This record gives sequence, structure tokens and C-alpha cells, in this order.
Amino acid sequence: MIRRPPRSTLSSSSAASDVYKRQVSTQSTGKTCGGMEPKEMKVSMDEMMAERVDPAFRDYCAHLLIPLNQCRRREWYLPWKCNPERHAYEKCEFDEYMTRMKSNIAAKELARKEEEAAIARASK
Repeated sequence: MIRRPPRSTLSSSSAASDVYKRQVSTQSTGKTCGGMEPKEMKVSMDEMMAERVDPAFRDYCAHLLIPLNQCRRREWYLPWKCNPERHAYEKCEFDEYMTRMKSNIAAKELARKEEEAAIARASK
């Protein structure tokens, strides 16, 4: 699943479109590398395909993107329409981004501590 920063347009030319396309790999325990449990998707893949959600946007916030895209089509993509839906979607994307960053920081800290412990054991 490709991750993207929060944004309100589907345009590929939007800011930082390729910056955050990194996956958090799962370890053999089934947890993400920050030690967090994997989350459940709120919409199925069939629902996302029926609503023609782009594969790049099929993430944990897709349940908010579907009504946003429906509103956009209904309102002819007028930028001042669908603000509550857009805000909810962008907040979800931001929260998901912050969760990933905290997970990455925790994983790096754990690796650093393990490395320090290995060095301490080797020097004894």
C-alpha cells in the first residue's frame, strides 16, 4: 500500500506527491516495525474498486475518501464545496502520517539501544 501525505487533490503534481511512498515493513510477529498492531481497514477492497478509488489512495482513510469523492462529483469539484468531508479526510491522513512517523522513531530508538547493548557486551 502506497502512503501519501495529506492533500485534497488527486493531481499527481501536488506537493510532495512522491515523498512519502514508503512502506512500514512487518516483522515475523505481525506487528509493524514500531511494535504497533496492524489496523483493520474500514472498507473492503471491493467497495473501493466499486467507487473507483485510485490504488494509491487505498489506505486506512479510504472510508473518508469515498464520501469526499462522491461529494466532489455531485458538486462539480467546486473548491469551496465539501469542506467538512475534505477536512475529515485530510485530518485522518495527517493522523496516519504522524502514527507512522512515531512508529519509525520508536523503531530507530529500539535499534539504537540494541546496538549500544551489543557494543557494551562486546567491550566486556
